[in-house]
Amino acid sequence: MKKELFTILFVLSFLHLISSQIILISEPEEIYNLGDSISVPITIKATHNIAGSLEMNLVCQGLEKNFYKNGISLDYGEEITLSPPPSLVLDKSIIENLKGFCKITAGLSEETPITTGEFKISTLINLEKTLTKTTFNPNEEIIIEGTATRESGSMVNGFAELILMDENSKEIETQLSTVNKGYFKINKTLDQDIKAGKYLAKVRIYEKNGELTSNEGFAIEEIFVNQIPKNLEISLEKEEINPNEALKIKAILHDQTGMNIPANVTITIKDSLDKIIEQKITKTDEFFEYDIEYNHEPEELTITAATNLLNAKTTTKILAKPEIKIEIINDSVIVKNAGNTEYCNESVLIKIGNESLNLDVCLGLDETKEFKLTAPEGIYQIEIINNGESQISKGVMLTGNAINVEEAGKAAASLMKYPIVWIFIIAILGFMSFTIFKKGYKKSFFGYIKSKSSPKKKESKTEIQEKGIIDSTNKKAEISLSIKGQKQKSTIIGLRIKNLKELEKNKQTTKDTFDKISKLATEYKSSIYENQDSFFFILSPIKTKTFKNEKQALKLSQKIKEIIDGHNKLFKQKIEFGISMNNGELIAKNENGILKFMSIKDAITGTKKISAYSKEKIVLSESIAKELSTEIKTAKHAHNGNTFHTITEFKNSEEHQKFIKNFISNLEKKKK
Repeated sequence: MKKELFTILFVLSFLHLISSQIILISEPEEIYNLGDSISVPITIKATHNIAGSLEMNLVCQGLEKNFYKNGISLDYGEEITLSPPPSLVLDKSIIENLKGFCKITAGLSEETPITTGEFKISTLINLEKTLTKTTFNPNEEIIIEGTATRESGSMVNGFAELILMDENSKEIETQLSTVNKGYFKINKTLDQDIKAGKYLAKVRIYEKNGELTSNEGFAIEEIFVNQIPKNLEISLEKEEINPNEALKIKAILHDQTGMNIPANVTITIKDSLDKIIEQKITKTDEFFEYDIEYNHEPEELTITAATNLLNAKTTTKILAKPEIKIEIINDSVIVKNAGNTEYCNESVLIKIGNESLNLDVCLGLDETKEFKLTAPEGIYQIEIINNGESQISKGVMLTGNAINVEEAGKAAASLMKYPIVWIFIIAILGFMSFTIFKKGYKKSFFGYIKSKSSPKKKESKTEIQEKGIIDSTNKKAEISLSIKGQKQKSTIIGLRIKNLKELEKNKQTTKDTFDKISKLATEYKSSIYENQDSFFFILSPIKTKTFKNEKQALKLSQKIKEIIDGHNKLFKQKIEFGISMNNGELIAKNENGILKFMSIKDAITGTKKISAYSKEKIVLSESIAKELSTEIKTAKHAHNGNTFHTITEFKNSEEHQKFIKNFISNLEKKKK
């Protein structure tokens, strides 16, 4: 009984505390987006006199934010419907970061509030897009259009952005547009040099409130950019080519970014008359080889490459390569033109025993000539030297009255014109045969030349010999292949006078200059070997008394260059020259002041070869550059398979400057 009385008293006291009844007229919608407004219409009924404030709070996942507070005063039994109804604008400045599933509470101070039903605050935008194609070419336009609505169902007014990303999700390009009443359209032209491959086209729709993003949504589409051939290139292993070599051609097809595209390509080679000499379908990025015949005449070839859409064109030159092949068969020398051009105005040195003869050779393309060797009966060591290098050395049995070389059939043909000569010759031969038979005279020759005829020949040759442009009388070097001497490493300077024939027409203007060079050769104990337009200054240990001649050769080369440079500054008649330095092995001996030598491998030809790449500068072989590495710095070059160095810096600059200063001072004194 006491318990029931206590319960009734507790309820009566609680009812006394409830002064009002808050009635929610309508519940919120299920979903709202940022930027939307939530209206909370309520009626308040006073159960006794009220004097307080009405508060409304947004509660989301345990977090609470007050958004409404207003004073209320009502008498007992009085009611009020708030007008306009309280509302909440879903703005970050008001609700901060509250979102997700939420409720609103409303209540008078110190009273238990009422609570609305649960609703969702969202930042999501739903979008539908259309993309007419997914494969594009560079410089092509992408068009994406569609509609965008908030998750709450209202239309979006904001921005649309296209973000192009590669397969690694790296942003490549972007394009911005607008969204008006839920509709958007984005036009984006791809770059003309965009890389081929797969991309992700990400469409971002968003709304902003000031600088802050309120709602946004995304859609992603995979697109593919084609690889488009943009450029066809022809690459040649050599820009100029010699006969009897392979012309190597490679076609390279580039796409919009310069990347290589594998494809079939047609290579066509035409001669200077525009006639097709070779045509082949091959693959790009692979060398196609076309063999140039040994006798293919010098000309410019045109090379074209063609694919379905692109063409490329270039040219190459087949260089002139004068060359002969020499062989000795019995007492005949067979000379064949093995080059690709006429071989004329060249001499071949033929040594018969101790006698040297110059054979002037003029051969047309593929022409072969036979020359007869004669000498008093005996076995002779025959040496044939061409361009300073030995071609053949062998012992040959010869017969005849005198040492001579003559084109086969030439003498016989001339004699046939004069029958009386034949009668005279037959008579003489008959008389000699009778005399020899009568006296029983016999004599054999082995490497023997009659003492009477030999001096006369030498004397007559000396009398008619014209002095060269560089006087090498007292410092001469001669090539010989039947030499016995010491094998020594020598340093060789090659001075190539490129306009020698022009200078020989007027020697007076260059006499003093070349006399100075000749004097220098004596000072540096070098011997001079002359071969066509080249002069070789040989610093051989047999004369210099040292095996380290590279530094002296460098100084001599510099002085020769400075003398010629000085001449070219003073005179209208210029000397076109090239200077090279090389190390090589020679078998040499000093005989009556003349250095007689035999070149091993490419001692002479190697020096001459790299001098062709010198344009009034000093070029060095690989071995010279290595030996002088403590004295100079060099730059390495390669051309047509030949390697050479040029001087870039003298390490011992003080000594070099002193040398230059003394040289200029001496020049000025001589001028005075």
